[in-house]
Amino acid sequence: MSSPASLQRALEQLCQPVRRHNYPLSLASMRALAASSGLARRDVQAIVVTGSSGKSSLSHCLAGLVRATGLDCGCYLSPHLHSFRERFLLNGVRIDPATFCEGAALVARAAEKLPETVSTFERSTALALWWFQQRSAPLVVLETGIGGRFDAVNVVDNCLALFTCIEEEHTEWLGGDLASVAWHKAGILRRGGHAISAPQTPEVRAILQAEAKRVGARLRFTDQDLTHVAMVNLAERGLLPHNPDPPKVPVPALPGRLELVSPPCGPRLLIDGGHTAEAGWVLRAFIERETGPRGRVRLIAGFLADKKACAWLKVFDDPRFHITLTRAPGHRSAVPRKVHAACRLDKARIDLQPDFGNALRLARQSDAQLVVVSGSLRLAAQARESLGLLSDEELAEARLTAQVFGGDAYLSRLPD
Repeated sequence: MSSPASLQRALEQLCQPVRRHNYPLSLASMRALAASSGLARRDVQAIVVTGSSGKSSLSHCLAGLVRATGLDCGCYLSPHLHSFRERFLLNGVRIDPATFCEGAALVARAAEKLPETVSTFERSTALALWWFQQRSAPLVVLETGIGGRFDAVNVVDNCLALFTCIEEEHTEWLGGDLASVAWHKAGILRRGGHAISAPQTPEVRAILQAEAKRVGARLRFTDQDLTHVAMVNLAERGLLPHNPDPPKVPVPALPGRLELVSPPCGPRLLIDGGHTAEAGWVLRAFIERETGPRGRVRLIAGFLADKKACAWLKVFDDPRFHITLTRAPGHRSAVPRKVHAACRLDKARIDLQPDFGNALRLARQSDAQLVVVSGSLRLAAQARESLGLLSDEELAEARLTAQVFGGDAYLSRLPD
């Protein structure tokens, strides 16, 4: 059992933020870190998931279905909600604190041998690959962090590339427009490999098709459930155990993703960390299934400054929504009054309450049928903690993680 001091040390060893101009433009540093960490190339099959929304839920669900066939399966997710250890799963079980600390120390020693700065995501990816290697996981699902082409998980040759809907996001990091974002994400396609994509806009579809043609990848677009189509693809290629009647095993949803909470009194709450327009439409459809097309909804929204808040908010420009703009936790949060000034809505009622605690209290005292908290995973995490959904041990780890990855301590680690 690791102590809080050991866990803090491990988190500090992994924490190495980068500025936008330091975003990797090759996989050289990740390859060097993998080699320095002693990660051997072995017979592992990797499924890589990219896109703009729904990546974590897809990865989590797919890993659970693979496990239901009897095959051990690792799953690497990002970002985390409360604990950094949430990113590392094997057969649905989170990495234990002692192994987490051991892996973080190993990766830190490997990073110290390299001349270049190795980012948090590169370090955590190396830790995940090390752990999966230690546990001999024959198949792993890896979610990209930002982009794909130069993303740390792309150091692994995948047996299947999956694309959720690609939207204009992280443009400051990925080139400035949707075409550049799509080009980065298309980089997970492999020569002669297999790939499946959700429906895309014509511009994104053309970019994915061009890259697939360039590398000779077999790319399929589908409007069916990506997990189902992926499982069929893997089974047909002999990458999953043959089972003519696969079990229908429910995979638990991830916390903070379309999570319904029924408190002892007051309206029900729905917590969702989505922040893109596509995620907004998924959330709105879920809300309408729960309340009907005219139900009264209080929507508390807080965003990070680099997200497309206006595109998300316009999804909810309807008289049934009373929107309260609040401030998400952390130094990257958008200022509510600036969001309000930039986003003019015609039908929804909108007000400002920068303090999330006050915003939540007022919404729960209203006559709304449903209170929704959304706009960022950081706000979703704050809502879950405020509602007492974590155990004392979980809350202590969440606060320790926030201490390392936020505030002045975190900012002091940024390179000049």
